[in-house]
Amino acid sequence: MTKKTSFYSILIFLMLSIFSSGISAKKKIVLLPFEYKVNKKSGKAVRKFIQKILKNNYEYITKKTIKETMGKDVDWDNVTPEQLKEISGKFMITAYVGGTIKKVKRKFVFVPRLLSWETGENIISKEFKFKRYNLSKKEIELIAMAYLQGIEGLKEYEAPKIEPVKPEVKQVIEEEKPEEIVKKPVALKALDKKKDADWAPLPSLRAGLKLFFMNRALDFTPASEPYYKTAGLSAAPGWDIEVFPMGFKDPTSPLAGIGLKFSGYMMPGFESYPADDEASKVDTSVYEIGFDLVYRYRVLKNLVVRE
Repeated sequence: MTKKTSFYSILIFLMLSIFSSGISAKKKIVLLPFEYKVNKKSGKAVRKFIQKILKNNYEYITKKTIKETMGKDVDWDNVTPEQLKEISGKFMITAYVGGTIKKVKRKFVFVPRLLSWETGENIISKEFKFKRYNLSKKEIELIAMAYLQGIEGLKEYEAPKIEPVKPEVKQVIEEEKPEEIVKKPVALKALDKKKDADWAPLPSLRAGLKLFFMNRALDFTPASEPYYKTAGLSAAPGWDIEVFPMGFKDPTSPLAGIGLKFSGYMMPGFESYPADDEASKVDTSVYEIGFDLVYRYRVLKNLVVRE
């Protein structure tokens, strides 16, 4: 039987392993102060989780390093776009990550803060509302995913190009009698617009083979029923098939993420014997078939989550 792990465990594993190889290591990130006076416990949990992801996937620049290099303090709560451009130019920083937890009526609202080096404006407009005093693990993961998507959408710092100014050379031109000039429209070549490559649609059918091993053993003496043990380690072939019916019609439809999973294995023949009579071996077969409802959704270009 295949054990199902929690969504939280899958997300942690993917973020710390897949993202560490897929995300560009050149991007430099600064973690700003988080404002969470109304809910210190949840604020600290979010900040600690975000900090761990940033340190594992990007070049992490501390505020202390910036202060020591610039020789002055920076009011990060009221930093201006001009100050961000100055700091980004010295350290080649891509983005600044912060956040705020505020209380609206009886609910808590987390407002992400992701400042771009180009404009200094917050590029995440989504807010996260939660009723409980403590954020759940899944809510913290969704907040972290919003930050990662925002950072991935930013381009790395590019220093402004300064073209050298050529000295003006005066030329002596002989005066000539102007001639009649017929102006004709000049056909301009259309500018090529670069488009990002579209994400390839997810497959609507997936199939795979597996191999299982089994060895049954008991640690007690049977009383009234003939409990059987396996005579030796046995192997069984298995299969795993996923079908997404709506994906055949329109792979980009939201319904294309809903599908069925058929899995199972069959052990056609192996020897077993009663726990109290090892000499009486009998041929045995075991098979198991399972059906699951699957939902998948794409988080990033190379990251798909199934539940």
